[in-house]
Order: sequence, then C-alpha cells, then structure tokens
Amino acid sequence: MKKKTRKVILIIGIIILLIVAFSVFNKKSYQLNLPDVKKIVSIGISLKGTSKFVSSEKDINSIYDIIKSNGRKTTENVKDINTLTDAIKINLNYENSVATSLYIYTKDDKYYLLQLNNGNYEITKDEYDQLCKYVK
Repeated sequence: MKKKTRKVILIIGIIILLIVAFSVFNKKSYQLNLPDVKKIVSIGISLKGTSKFVSSEKDINSIYDIIKSNGRKTTENVKDINTLTDAIKINLNYENSVATSLYIYTKDDKYYLLQLNNGNYEITKDEYDQLCKYVK
C-alpha cells in the first residue's frame, strides 16, 4: 500500500512540475508590429497640438532604431489613450498613406511606449528623451 501511495504522489508531483515548467517557458513573446523601415516615408510626432514631421532617412532610421530596440513588455495596462494627457503620438507613415500609431508617456517615474491592441513596453529615460527631442 505504501509503494502505491508513493507512486501516486510521485506521479502527481511530476505532473505539477511539468505544468509549472510549461507555464514558465511558454510565455507569449510580444513584439511591436512595425513595418520594414524602408517602407516608412515620414514620421509624424505630436504633443498637445504641436506636430512635427520627419522625412529625412537619417532621422527616420534613428527614430525607428529607438522604437525597435524595445522588447521589454510590461504589465502596465492602458485601456483608454485619452487618459494619457501628456502622451506623445508617433505616426509611422507608409508609402500607401497607411500609418502605425505609437504613444510614449511617463507614469510613476517610468517611461513607456504603447501600441494599442498590442501592449505596453517599458523604455529607458534616455530613449524617451531621444524621441521627445523631435517634438520639442
């Protein structure tokens, strides 16, 4: 009887261990949905009614590299973009007049990049400042 109990406990323990391992290693990896940089013809950056457009290849590549270098998905959740009063909107404009919108903002001394329906990504203060210089 004791051998049977030990086997059952061992099997249950292995099953629990497998479930935990699967959940830890099977986390969904999020990425920003961005086009190839070569398809971007301009970038519009706006804050509180002030808008600027960047169309030089050098500046487009610089902004794109900052945005693309993220990957630090956060649990920060924004359900309504209108609650972010100081968010900077970044529009990546393509050849066919379609645009991808991103938002950068601060909250509780942290810096975030938001892509609606995808997620929030924590960025560094330096990355935030580099993006802000285009609109200020």
